[in-house]
Amino acid sequence: MSPQVLLRFFCSLTLCCLCAALLACRANDEPVATDSLVPPIAAPAAKPEPVASTTRPALNTQKWMIDGVEREALVAMPNASLVAPTGSPILFVFHGRGGAARQVRRSYDIESLWPEAIVVYPQGLKTPGRIMDLEGKKTGWQAYADVVDNRDLRFFDAMLASMLTDAQGDANRVYSTGHSNGGGFTYLLWSQRHDVLAAVAPSAAAVNAQTLTKPLPAMHVGGRNDSVVKFALQEATMKAARERNQCADEGTSVGAHGTLYASSVNAPVLVWITDGTHAFDKSCVKPMVDFFNAHSRPVPTPAPTPALPTLR
Repeated sequence: MSPQVLLRFFCSLTLCCLCAALLACRANDEPVATDSLVPPIAAPAAKPEPVASTTRPALNTQKWMIDGVEREALVAMPNASLVAPTGSPILFVFHGRGGAARQVRRSYDIESLWPEAIVVYPQGLKTPGRIMDLEGKKTGWQAYADVVDNRDLRFFDAMLASMLTDAQGDANRVYSTGHSNGGGFTYLLWSQRHDVLAAVAPSAAAVNAQTLTKPLPAMHVGGRNDSVVKFALQEATMKAARERNQCADEGTSVGAHGTLYASSVNAPVLVWITDGTHAFDKSCVKPMVDFFNAHSRPVPTPAPTPALPTLR
């Protein structure tokens, strides 16, 4: 065998031995963790919650022009899945003197307990007060009919028309509440817009008995230690409401602070009285929602069609 052939033979043999040695060493190493090289598979997505339990959409600001003045309100709309075939109930919540729509929304937060409702938080203008702020330096609402050109009553009319036309509101389930000056305006709506309301729930407010012109289901919220709207005045208002609504002399207990007076004309009065002050008492919100849900305007019965004369 020639020297060149022997050299090539020994080189090939050496190379094979080296490869075998390297493979043996690799076999003794620990296995490579593949999960450190390959991205992990994502966990399965959580099961979606039902639509009704998801967070409601943020409040949106809506605006109206009333006699050349821009008015606005915060509006919370129900999720589409919660809208009844007859439409959604509509609730107006009016802030007190010097207050604001966002502030009263935080106080009530009523849409969290009534997600099926359209909740409207209107913003008041600087308005002269009945007892304080006679110069009208603070925001508020008209206390009587036929003052400040009835601008707040017309504002209410415009908002209601929009909610009925554009937001699938139910015309037979329209409600109003408000605190202090806002409660007084709710009492004014009882007087001036009785025919479009199903029930009202003023808080910390008082009006003259003559204001309550027709029976209407009502809830009054008050604090015995109210130093702004004296509780004696509120008691007189509650008495006038019970008389107007032809209520029983004795009531029945409802919840922690409520007394419900039955009515012979289907206009009961619920009073929710605590030992609180003029500050809004949030314990009333749940019973308020229950009270509103229990009342709607009766659907008018269509007049019978007159019988046609029999031809002979």
